[in-house]
Order: sequence, then structure tokens, then C-alpha cells
Amino acid sequence: MNRYILGIDGGGTTTLGVLFDEQGHEIERAEFGFSNFTIQETLAKENIHKTISALLRHKKADDQIHIVMGISGATNIHDKASFLD
Repeated sequence: MNRYILGIDGGGTTTLGVLFDEQGHEIERAEFGFSNFTIQETLAKENIHKTISALLRHKKADDQIHIVMGISGATNIHDKASFLD
């Protein structure tokens, strides 16, 4: 089993995701469009999902991933329950 940390920095211009191993070494990064929910919630969600999917495309079934996100406008999400659907 491998353990990773996936950090997401989401703002009004871009969503940057970086995948690190448990020693803190950068494995990969991905960047997509904005993820500020005050701009357009549906597209913000799509960009976050694209970023996560791009970084986890090689994930194995027993890998453990810890995701940490800082997303602009997150308090404006209308349907918080469906955010990670």
C-alpha cells in the first residue's frame, strides 16, 4: 500500500493540484480552470473533479490518499451534500 497527499488550491483563475508521497516529494501536478464557487458552481466542481481524476489516474486499489483542499467561495456551495458526487 502506498500513501499519498493530494493538495488542491482552487481560486478564481485556476485549480492547481499536487500529488505528494508520504515523504513530501512531489509526484505529479495538474492544473485546470477556476474553482471559485461564486463564479459558476457547476464548472468549479467540474474543474476540481478533473484535477483530482488527473492526479489519481494511476492509483491502485489499496493506495491511501489524503485530500486537502483550499477552495475560494466554498461557503457559497448550494448543494454541499452532492459536492463530491
